[in-house]
Amino acid sequence: MSNQIIIIDNKKRTVSSAKIKNTAPDVFAVRTHLFGQFDDIGFKKDHFIFLDEEHCLRTKLLEHGNNARIDHLEFKIVEKLTIGNWYTQYCAGYWQLIDLKPKIAFDNYTGEEISWKKGDLIGYWAIMRKAFTPKMKKQIRVEFTDAASLKSVSDETETQIQAELNNDPDFLSKLNNSCEVSDMMVTNAWLSLAIGEKERLLTGIGLLPDRFTKEQLLSATLLPDHCFVKPPANYLLNLFSYPWEFTDSFNQLFFKAELIEIKK
Repeated sequence: MSNQIIIIDNKKRTVSSAKIKNTAPDVFAVRTHLFGQFDDIGFKKDHFIFLDEEHCLRTKLLEHGNNARIDHLEFKIVEKLTIGNWYTQYCAGYWQLIDLKPKIAFDNYTGEEISWKKGDLIGYWAIMRKAFTPKMKKQIRVEFTDAASLKSVSDETETQIQAELNNDPDFLSKLNNSCEVSDMMVTNAWLSLAIGEKERLLTGIGLLPDRFTKEQLLSATLLPDHCFVKPPANYLLNLFSYPWEFTDSFNQLFFKAELIEIKK
């Protein structure tokens, strides 16, 4: 069975994809060495070929269209991610990893050091459950973050976490039942709307399905292009989503649209 991998070409400064025969299921936070600097990206283990004990990953022969040879690339494993383990991340405190979701590119992108195509797997989202603050005060929250930001807690901290949980079975039960993500991604657009255009927008929003794309929003609301402006504007349209939800054609799915009037 072939699996998709990400090919980062140091010489050509490009990112492309290829396929390898490998079915290992582990997920890692990966540090990619590109052009003299390191970038953290989360990938599945089956995106790579392991060729040495130090987990430096180099390509030999990969299936890539009609070409069998792929130029040199190198990765370093930063962190092996395991569901149920405890980590720190961008937000303070101690967090348990409860799920991993694909991080997909919704648009083509070309930068000075990296590029990708719409639909490429460019990392993983980690669903994290917080149990304690840095001072070990109990605090439950469920959020998502880039998997590359995770760092394992020390053995001493993990022992302390387990002791606190074992001493409070009610809190442990409440923690284990907390799985709903409390935050979401917000995409916004500035709008200049006349009264009739505002009413048409609100009517169209009310007709949208539970999950909708930007194209469906534009089709339902019939907003002309001149309504989308740079600030200052009289309205702000917020679109709410979970970034791992998308269509088969890799269009982002939203679950809520909110129109906010900007009062002067």
